[in-house]
Amino acid sequence: RISGLRHSQPRFTVSQSIPSAKIQWQLAYIARMAEISSHPERVQGWRGRDYFEAFVEYQPRPDTSIRLQANYWDAFDVFRTEYADRAANTVAYYDTRLIDPRFFYQLRLRKTF
Repeated sequence: RISGLRHSQPRFTVSQSIPSAKIQWQLAYIARMAEISSHPERVQGWRGRDYFEAFVEYQPRPDTSIRLQANYWDAFDVFRTEYADRAANTVAYYDTRLIDPRFFYQLRLRKTF
């Protein structure tokens, strides 16, 4: 587990497809998630908790879809430890940043050819 690989990341999802209206929707929740990578000169990664995701997708034709999606993180931070001398375990600096805005949305138009 040198790079902090997570064993599991439970995701709770509720979704529905309504073919007669050509619509599908989904609500999802992830309590905690993280990704950490280790290099000889640094350890870096990110952590998040209470992640919510919702989308509605409309498919007017078989080759076209329009999707509106919203995402929200209750907490999300990026961190890095940079080593001056890894053999001596001497730290050059720590960098930790709270990412804001934690709410974002997207509108996606997809067309296949």
